[in-house]
Order: sequence, then C-alpha cells, then structure tokens
Amino acid sequence: MGNEEEHSTAMDVLRCSELPSKASTSKVLTLRYERSK
Repeated sequence: MGNEEEHSTAMDVLRCSELPSKASTSKVLTLRYERSK
C-alpha cells in the first residue's frame, strides 16, 4: 500500500513539473510568432 502512495506522489510531481514546461513552451512559441510578424 505504501508503494501506491509513493507512486501517486511521484505522478503528482511529474504533473507539476510538466505544467510549467508546457507554459514556458507556449510562451516561446508566442514569442517566435510575434517575432515572425
């Protein structure tokens, strides 16, 4: 049972680390789009 808890927390960490990376990626894409204008 303890392993399941560790796995769920690991997934939460992965999700949390994924969100900022996605946001920064969209920011980079937006900057590139603005520069290409």
